[in-house]
Amino acid sequence: MNWEHRSHAHHWVLYPENLSDSLSLDEEALSDGEIYTVLTSKKATGKKGSIVAIIKGIRREVVIEHH
Repeated sequence: MNWEHRSHAHHWVLYPENLSDSLSLDEEALSDGEIYTVLTSKKATGKKGSIVAIIKGIRREVVIEHH
C-alpha cells in the first residue's frame, strides 16, 4: 500500500538508480493487447537491477515524456 510508484504504476515505473551507459529497449505484449516499452540495463545482465523503466505504450512521445 505504501509503494512509491503505486499511483502511476499502471502507466509507468522508473528506476533511475539502474541506469547505465549500455541499455536495451524492447516492446512487450503482456496481456489483453496491452503493449509496454521496457528499458533495461545491459550492465545487470538480466539480473537484479536490470529494469530501468517500464512504460505503457510504444509511442515515442509517451516514452520520452517519462525518460
